Amino acid sequence: MPRVLLAALFLLTLAPACWCAPRKLKKKSLGQAVALSAQDWQSWAQFVLNEHGPRMYVLIMLTGMFALRAGEAAMLNREDLKLYMSPPRLCVPKEKGRGKSAGHIPIMPEQVQLLQTWISQGVTSSRMVALNQNGKRMITEKYELPAKGRLFAGRKMYNNKKVKQDHLSYHGVWSAVRKLAKKFCTAHPSAASKWEQLRTHSGRATKITMMMGEGVSLAMSMEYARHAKSSIKTHLGYGRLTPNHVHSYLMQERSRQIGLLATMVQTPPSSPSTKTVKKRCRGKQALLPSRATDECQAVKKATPYSALQDCTLKDVMQWQADGKLTDEEFGKIKDSLLKTL
Repeated sequence: MPRVLLAALFLLTLAPACWCAPRKLKKKSLGQAVALSAQDWQSWAQFVLNEHGPRMYVLIMLTGMFALRAGEAAMLNREDLKLYMSPPRLCVPKEKGRGKSAGHIPIMPEQVQLLQTWISQGVTSSRMVALNQNGKRMITEKYELPAKGRLFAGRKMYNNKKVKQDHLSYHGVWSAVRKLAKKFCTAHPSAASKWEQLRTHSGRATKITMMMGEGVSLAMSMEYARHAKSSIKTHLGYGRLTPNHVHSYLMQERSRQIGLLATMVQTPPSSPSTKTVKKRCRGKQALLPSRATDECQAVKKATPYSALQDCTLKDVMQWQADGKLTDEEFGKIKDSLLKTL
């Protein structure tokens, strides 16, 4: 019995030490990739250019321009840029290690111009590099898109699965972006909370969010991002819409509606074709000259169809009450309607 008591006392003395032992903390997840505004995205891209050089800058810009994953951008070939097709497009072929979303991405005219500038002139940047503990030196780097092959060539190597990797590694891009994100937050402490989640997918999230904010339909944005129909929740998760996006879209829609009304007011009334009137008159004058003349005059004086013919003054007053018309636009439409009475 005493031995049992001694063993119990010994275990009780060890228990507090076990309780106080450091526990392995759960790794904090970064969460959803943050989507930046157009202005913040330009600031981030410029920061990458100044801190890491033009090669990484071009890769990050491609992810934001075409909603690419970083791995897809790192594996791009020069032949994938179909700038002279109609319409121009970026080809994301099906390739081992590239991903599961092969397809074609349309390239807009301003993007074609930017890519052609990169191809003809390259991208240049100057930055300070620490040589050793004693000092730093300003260096100038220039990245030129190759005429063929990988845009971001890496050291030729084989991984554990015997797959040849002659392009920049995704893990290298991810590590560089995370380091740059911390520096970026340090340089902008006031906005560090919204930029601390910056990572390689932020360009893709930014592009999808911009498309949603501009009112692009869900089907179109999913096709652009090469998301499957079953990935609708994933696609909506990329879009980080804010009240500013909603307000901007509503203002654009309001401007569009007012522009349509203004066009309706300013459009000159249509008139029947001169050839048609002459043809009618010639045929009728040959049969009944006196009656044909009266009918031709009536055709010429006929009131043409107006774009506001189906609108009433009550409708226009309601539009003004809803704030869809300015006082000047209301006056023009009111005068046009009164003339038709």
